[in-house]
Amino acid sequence: MITRSVAAGVTNRPSGRGEVQCGLQVPSATAQQQVMTAPYSQEQLEALLADLESDLVERKASLQGDAPGKIREAVCAFANDLPDHRRPGVVFVGADDAGRPAGLEITDRLLLQLADVKTDG
Repeated sequence: MITRSVAAGVTNRPSGRGEVQCGLQVPSATAQQQVMTAPYSQEQLEALLADLESDLVERKASLQGDAPGKIREAVCAFANDLPDHRRPGVVFVGADDAGRPAGLEITDRLLLQLADVKTDG
């Protein structure tokens, strides 16, 4: 089971308004919100976490240093989908390069930093 990690899926499909910001979906401002289903099951996410980093998977132990910029680059690469996977990429925050939990505490500050990555990109 994934613990102490935050996983974010990225897709290259447009949102309800037809906008994509570097692969992150922008929610529609209309009253009718689309219901998003998880593109990966818990078991699939665990397998991606345990496997090597790839053009579908990026891991960051924390959001320190250049990690936010590297996450933005990964999101853009996921959105471009040059290998034509037609599947969303996943960024695991709080996991080291081997896929092990890095002990990163999930705090309001961390969640705000992740939101900043989304809006700054």
